[in-house]
Amino acid sequence: MTHPIDRKIITTEAIRGILRDAGAPPIVLKSEDHPDPHDALREDLEGIRSVYFASQEPRPVVLRQEETRRIVNMARALRERISIPFNAPLNHWPARELRDYSFVRTLDAFIAERERDLSPVSVINISRLSAFENVIGMLADRWRHYFDKEPTYTITVDAFVGDKAQIGGEVRSSGFVDFAEQALIAMGIYKPDGTRYSRRAISTALTKVKR
Repeated sequence: MTHPIDRKIITTEAIRGILRDAGAPPIVLKSEDHPDPHDALREDLEGIRSVYFASQEPRPVVLRQEETRRIVNMARALRERISIPFNAPLNHWPARELRDYSFVRTLDAFIAERERDLSPVSVINISRLSAFENVIGMLADRWRHYFDKEPTYTITVDAFVGDKAQIGGEVRSSGFVDFAEQALIAMGIYKPDGTRYSRRAISTALTKVKR
């Protein structure tokens, strides 16, 4: 499921489900642009997902960003040409033939989608981290942003042989690990063999991105 057209749409209701299943705290962010913060988080997850799958492509990250920036600029130019008002100066007359307001909202949505790929949250340190670790770093950033809490985890042991923990006896837990686990599923991000990333993998990646 690497092609954008095949990716399942992340809905606001899905975001509510992620937070509910993860037992996440209430969102503390207030934004005039997004009266419903769950919708803002949905857009962020879509942006993180786009960055993750783009990072699987062979092109260097810098080239992908330059290409995205050119696409955004062209889309903005097209939006301006097809939405020229009737009282525009006469030198705009040739462009009036292109005026078509029915596509403005579609273009706005497209531009917003591409701009998310250029946002600061989209790049933690791709040269140092793996694609998966980069995703965890971005999710950690969003956890701080929306919940005003530091992403952490605890380790408990539920199985021993003598005084030593058994392999598999460690349990990694925290609100962030629960959130990341559910977010990865919603974004369709799995290990190469198609299985889910474990809580241990999530917590290990969190340790790396916080160094």
